Amino acid sequence: MPFDIAWSVADTTGVAHQSVRIRKDGAVVYQTDLDGAARILTVDQSKYLPENGAELIIDVTVQGGSTLTTTASRGATVSYTPPAAPTANIDIDGSNLSIMVTAIAGTPKDGQPKTEWMAVTRLLDGNELTLSARLADGRQTIDRLPPLNRKIGYRITAHAASGAVSETIVTTTVTTDMCMLNFGTDAGEAIPIGGGFDIGEKQSHDTEEYHFELGSDTDLPASYSSRRLDNQITASTTLDYLDGQLYQRIRRLARANTYAWWRNVDGTRAFVKAAISTHIKAKGPTATLDIDMTEILWEEPNN
Repeated sequence: MPFDIAWSVADTTGVAHQSVRIRKDGAVVYQTDLDGAARILTVDQSKYLPENGAELIIDVTVQGGSTLTTTASRGATVSYTPPAAPTANIDIDGSNLSIMVTAIAGTPKDGQPKTEWMAVTRLLDGNELTLSARLADGRQTIDRLPPLNRKIGYRITAHAASGAVSETIVTTTVTTDMCMLNFGTDAGEAIPIGGGFDIGEKQSHDTEEYHFELGSDTDLPASYSSRRLDNQITASTTLDYLDGQLYQRIRRLARANTYAWWRNVDGTRAFVKAAISTHIKAKGPTATLDIDMTEILWEEPNN
């Protein structure tokens, strides 16, 4: 932007009036009248900003001194120069195993447009989650629930004012020997499950059984699956009691929250209904933590 529309006219009677019209998908998106001397029109962003990749039809209509009118039309595909490719800094918070992504705009060169804003999207198992749709240069977004010990991708998309974009994908892995239980509407509070933990998982399918009089020698029922899955997860660990602050924090979170996000050391994640039991043992002293979880339909935390 801007762009020029130029044309030539051969009319011995002179040009009395001219107009330029831009159409998209059959609709007029821009139109202006010109005097007879004009042979070029500059369209800047304040007049009309077409989308990158848009298919346009440009009509130039000329009325000669003889009052005869003719129109010339030409198709054009909008193709803007993309902004410089962005980069990103990745920082892993060891206290809650979240990931902070800092979006950094590329430096324009060779006529590249300025980056106006950037978006950050997490890529995992063929699915995409927008962590932030509009970040300024150097600003950050937090992924509260990255899976553990698995490669994760983050796509940083730079947007120019014209609508042109450029993308960069960075990958990282949260390497750890712990599990993590996140609480709160934004999953902002977390309990690390480390040490000599014991993790269990039990999947079961809902079925109904019926006995039929088949005239055979067996009394066994026929079983029919409802295709409904139930998954129970258990986790237990022993913590050093120390000054009791961690124990008190766990107790507070257990009393305040019905639901939580479970991130297992094997890279799986679950949104769960959690029941937490805590015990203090004089030897040490130590605190024992037992968590019984029922997996429910996944929900993303609030950003």
